[in-house]
Parts: sequence; structure tokens; C-alpha cells
Amino acid sequence: MSHKDRILEIMQKVVIANIQTIAATIEALGIWQAGDSTYQNVYKCLNLLVKEGKLIKEKNYYKIPACKSNFDSHAINLTCDLASILKSYPQSIIYREHTISEVGLRPDALVLIRKINQEGGGAACAIVYECVLQERPEYLTKKENIWKTWQGALTFLTNLFNQKIPYFEFVTSENLNNFLLA
Repeated sequence: MSHKDRILEIMQKVVIANIQTIAATIEALGIWQAGDSTYQNVYKCLNLLVKEGKLIKEKNYYKIPACKSNFDSHAINLTCDLASILKSYPQSIIYREHTISEVGLRPDALVLIRKINQEGGGAACAIVYECVLQERPEYLTKKENIWKTWQGALTFLTNLFNQKIPYFEFVTSENLNNFLLA
């Protein structure tokens, strides 16, 4: 896979990002080593993807064409958190701001974290992720309770990820690092 294709794959997962976040993710994944002009190479690839119509360039960030978001503080923090997941678990599947009309929810991200071992096997864990900036605890508790009491949650996640999901975790930005280290 070319570097440009790897960058597009990352952008499709995080949806909206600045050059610095993509460059740091690329370095963490070992695609380019630090000092290999990573920033300039990522910049060139992102601009090629814009020319091909696969990304849109805004003032200080790039996004996939379907993205309606601006790069505000919530989007920046969410992107950084999703990039952290990819740095630790590059095979993860991410659906950012996926609307679930059945229960009227749009979580910040639905993530299938894939922990692949050397032999190609491994485990996976589904998470419902919420980036917390100014949300009141009651609001988050309400969202978490909807997920935990929704009888169709596991079926929905199984269909979304095309993999049997026996359980899921509700994770916020406040406990993401502890979750990733577990």
C-alpha cells in the first residue's frame, strides 16, 4: 500500500484532521520514521488526495468530503483521541459520529479495537466513545444508560462491524488512556 493510500485510510477513520495529527500518527505507526521529512511528505500526500477529490482542504485542516464538521475544539480533541487509538491499535475500525436512528443517538465514535498478535489472531473490543469537554455528568450518564438498556445494541454493533459483538464498553475521553493501557 502506498503512503498516500495509508494516509487516506487514516483520514477515512478520523474523518477530519490537521497535518500535525496525521504526521504524528504516521510516525507512530512506523510508516515514516521521525526525521524523514514526515510533515512535508504528509502535506504532499494530503494535497494530492485533495486534487483527486478524495479530501477537502479547509483553512488549517483536511476532511473527507462527507464531513460537515468544522475543526472546532470538540472535533480537534475527538480527532486526537481517535488518532491515539489508531497509534495503539492500527487495525481498529472507526465510525465517527454515526447516527443511530433507532434510539436517537449519535455517539462521537463507535470503535472496534482490534488487538492483533504476531500470528494474525487476536481479540477485539467494541467501544462507544464520547469525547468529553463540557458535558454534564448527568448527560453522559443518560447516554450510557440508553446504550446499556437498549436491547438491540449488541445486534446493531454486530451488524455495523460485521463481527459478533458479545459486549461493549462505554468509554469517554476522561478514561480513554486507562482503557487503552488495560
